[in-house]
Amino acid sequence: MLGNFIKATGTGGTGTQTLTSVSNFANFNDVFGTSGAARYVSYVMESADQSMRETGVGLFTPNTGNTATVARTKPLTTLSSGTLVKTNSGAVLSPLNFAAGCFVTIAATADNGVGFMPFSNTTTMGVESSSVVYSPHCTGFGGGATTADREYWQPYLHLQVGEIVAAGFYSGGGGGNVKAAIHGHTSTGAIGNQLYDFGAMPCASGMNLFAPSGLWLPLGWYWIGKIFSSNPSCRLTTAMSPTWVGNAGGAYPAFQFYRSGNYTTGLTNPATLTSMTAVYTTQSGVCPSFGLRCVNP
Repeated sequence: MLGNFIKATGTGGTGTQTLTSVSNFANFNDVFGTSGAARYVSYVMESADQSMRETGVGLFTPNTGNTATVARTKPLTTLSSGTLVKTNSGAVLSPLNFAAGCFVTIAATADNGVGFMPFSNTTTMGVESSSVVYSPHCTGFGGGATTADREYWQPYLHLQVGEIVAAGFYSGGGGGNVKAAIHGHTSTGAIGNQLYDFGAMPCASGMNLFAPSGLWLPLGWYWIGKIFSSNPSCRLTTAMSPTWVGNAGGAYPAFQFYRSGNYTTGLTNPATLTSMTAVYTTQSGVCPSFGLRCVNP
């Protein structure tokens, strides 16, 4: 959440800031009110001597007087004595230790990017498009049976920064269980290291949602892997527009990949694209759609 002309001083340290208004600026209460639920904001902090700066996502808790606070939930970029540090693939960034009297403002930064709802086939994905955001390079259609003990890998373009509070897929018919994880994306387009293991859950009919905790992702490409213990019917994906992400060296760019696996042992980590079957732009109906829900300030 953003607001115009807001500026306050903070109590310093590495944690939550208690806010005091600054003359000739709007204060947090002016813009967000003095009551209601806590909400995420895009904050910028600066030391009084301008030697330290920090941007991030914080949780603003309203209150009357000078008792409103901003908890620095996820620092995203810091600059201290000329040294710039940024988050990378969801890594944890340590907050700076500010002196009391530092300034706290609300502003859009390069970290925020643009909140974006990718295209979807509303005739087949309308029920779940309000719950999760699918990668804009693919769209869902129809339903089809998955294959038990098969790893499915999908590149995912994440176009907003924030906390991932849900991840899931739509099933037309329940059956068995599913395991899933999100991996980084290397500079060569391959599957990177595992960033978060979503765990396992039953495949029920309808929307199936994992509930991750503490998963923050910056903008960028990622890989989502999933493996099923049975053969539930799921929304499937097909190519939507050309991209060279995940190109396996063939004549066409590949959008999805799969390989034989073992549900009991789980997804391969690290996974290698050269050992998988690539699904090209001329093919469809092989890989289940999978999306993320993000809390974007």
